[in-house]
Amino acid sequence: GRVGIDNDDESAGGSGGGRIYVYANEIDLSGHVSAEGGNSTLTAESGQNGTIVIEFSDVIDISSATFNSPFMIARNNSFGRIVYNDVNQTTNSSIDFSNLINITNNSIIVDSDANSDLNTSADLYFYDTDSLGLTNRAPYRNGYTCSLSICSEVNDNDTYVFEVTQFTTYSVGEHVNVAPIVSSVVLNTTDISLNDTNQNLTGYISVTDIESDSIYNITDWRIGNVSWNKLNMPFDVNMTAEGNTKERDYSTEGNNATVYGATYNSSCNSGFDGSGCYEFDGTNDYMSLPDVSSLKKTTYFSYSVWFKSNTNSPTDKAIFGKWNTYGWMIYISGGNIRTYCHDKYIIDSTTPILAGEWHHAAGVNNGSGFLLYVDGEFKGYSTERTSCSSTTNAYNIGTYRNHVNSYFNGSIDNAQYWNSSLSAEEVLNLYNGTRTKVVSQELNVGEEWSMCVTPNDLSDVGSTVCSNEVTIQVAVACPAWASVEYGTGCLLNSTYYT
Repeated sequence: GRVGIDNDDESAGGSGGGRIYVYANEIDLSGHVSAEGGNSTLTAESGQNGTIVIEFSDVIDISSATFNSPFMIARNNSFGRIVYNDVNQTTNSSIDFSNLINITNNSIIVDSDANSDLNTSADLYFYDTDSLGLTNRAPYRNGYTCSLSICSEVNDNDTYVFEVTQFTTYSVGEHVNVAPIVSSVVLNTTDISLNDTNQNLTGYISVTDIESDSIYNITDWRIGNVSWNKLNMPFDVNMTAEGNTKERDYSTEGNNATVYGATYNSSCNSGFDGSGCYEFDGTNDYMSLPDVSSLKKTTYFSYSVWFKSNTNSPTDKAIFGKWNTYGWMIYISGGNIRTYCHDKYIIDSTTPILAGEWHHAAGVNNGSGFLLYVDGEFKGYSTERTSCSSTTNAYNIGTYRNHVNSYFNGSIDNAQYWNSSLSAEEVLNLYNGTRTKVVSQELNVGEEWSMCVTPNDLSDVGSTVCSNEVTIQVAVACPAWASVEYGTGCLLNSTYYT
């Protein structure tokens, strides 16, 4: 109801808790005001404690009133409305609500610095937001898209409503995503006192997103500031949006792919990390990579890719490779994964390919033969072809040589290529999705390793930040006296060991 009070004691009570609701354009309130519950055994949901709600439009003066119960404040005019959520907001009648809470065209401003009782959660209503002509409405805080930890959308209509947890200046605007920010990247070895070839490398990332979006960190491992892998395509951001036909290679080689028909999916729930991938229709969708020297080794190279078929036991479908009568590729035939080298397939795995299942495939040429791994497990080794002759044909993802029958029907994620032979331990590391670790088997004495991180939230890419460098040293066995006198680790280059 509506109760006007002027120099008189008013109360509302009862077994469920009393409520006084005061609403007017102008409020002048004095005297003693209380709202008290009558039955102390009732639950809070029944309104055991009485509440006082004071909502005004233009002017409010309650400085002469005293409140036996806390009250909740609200303000409402033709532009919008603010309603605090805490029924026990305050008992302070001296707050200058008229000047501290202001609602103007597409703006609600609360000077919570002047009174901390106003810095609590509230629902904000913005009227007639259709007139703003926004394509994608979003809450704004101090002129920027508001973080989800502060603003949560309640109703996305002409009357746009969102709840906030703390106060400053709020408005409604076009949603503009803010990319995440990496503040630091630190690279360490397993034993931080040793940088030798017996140690794994692990990167530690500090990253934030102002909108509390999910963050996916794209890592690029480098040796002497040059990318370890020569193709690094995680497909975590839709680079083909807004007419761009290129998908980014995050290695220093910049071997960007041209996309032909494949559709980006930001939430494909891949076996790699559950973020983005590309979907191929099995008819004419594919990607093409440039024919460059960094992707043309015939021996001592490795590749890795994730994929999911839309059909059971597909036949003659290409996933990833560089093959045109000669070359190499990963291929599915008779429902099994095959690897091709030079002029024929040389390894046929027994892993069945069923619709809807993600798989990881990796191939390694070690100079003496070819190894195939599926889902982190070794599936075969062949010395039938030791060199995979190169061709001038471009790399393809989702087909080979644009052959009409080779188009893949399914999803592909995280295509990578190295000009080195990966160890079985590193292949398993890749299958486990560990972006921030390189196993010790990949390290060589004298190399200077670093890890560069590019954060993204599946909408935008942040700036790349690189770690410190770690120089790999010779692994030296600890003398017996060192493990006794100084613990289990030996400090290389220390004054205690020569």
